[in-house]
Amino acid sequence: MPRSWCRSALGAVLAGAVLLQAPRYRVSYEVEAVRVHAGTRTTIGVGRVSGPLETDLRLALRGDSLEVESLFSLLAQADSATLVGEFRTRRLVGRSRRGLPLWEDDAYRRTARVAWGGVLRIYPLGMPRTGAADSLWLEVALTRRETGGDTRPTETVTIPAAPLALTIEAVVRPRRARVTLTLARNDSTSAPRDLDLGLGGPARRVRLVLGGGEPPGELDVTLVPPADSGRRPVDFVCLRVALPYSVSPIGLVCGRLNNVARRLPLPGGDTLVATFAWPASR
Repeated sequence: MPRSWCRSALGAVLAGAVLLQAPRYRVSYEVEAVRVHAGTRTTIGVGRVSGPLETDLRLALRGDSLEVESLFSLLAQADSATLVGEFRTRRLVGRSRRGLPLWEDDAYRRTARVAWGGVLRIYPLGMPRTGAADSLWLEVALTRRETGGDTRPTETVTIPAAPLALTIEAVVRPRRARVTLTLARNDSTSAPRDLDLGLGGPARRVRLVLGGGEPPGELDVTLVPPADSGRRPVDFVCLRVALPYSVSPIGLVCGRLNNVARRLPLPGGDTLVATFAWPASR
């Protein structure tokens, strides 16, 4: 047996042992939603989301004249974490001459760094003016602890009687998906081609063979998250489709991991049919 091969094999074994011994963590979001109206402070609700380190937090506040939807994700470091929040707000600002409600919509993204065990105060409607009688904010505390293995996310929420309703959800997005592709051209259809793709991984070239002597179709495909992930279901993904050696994609075909066929028209009249599903093992 060559010595170089032995060294490579030993290195692979040692690397695997290091990965097995690497600590796994469980992260917790402690949330309190607070509203001050006419100088009176009210706790809208408190909640807690806990799960693996890749767990995100989806939060919503809803009332007759206000809606706040947000998705929090984090980038973990040894002593701190960077919290990224994607927000969509909707406020009732008045009524038209015909009495119809007029709403103001806004969408934005905020990023902040916090030490583990620290607390962030977030103003989803913007920082109130000095001395303002009305304000709304979220207090988010981040903690983490080592755990013996991967465990399912959990969530709890307590909502007192308040003019706004608070809901929170633990979000663990899929890392992989099973994608089944079929190419349709005129009256000919290719055999289904199954791919196991990682989210954000490199492009995969797929060759779809049709019957009847038709030339095969070749495409480069990449599994990516949707651009508006904060407003999509947890298991919603997109497939970026491009021609081989092309810089610009043809388009996106998106859907949930529910085995429902999605169609994307291709140049030349072909149609790509894609279905998304969870991989065999999760």
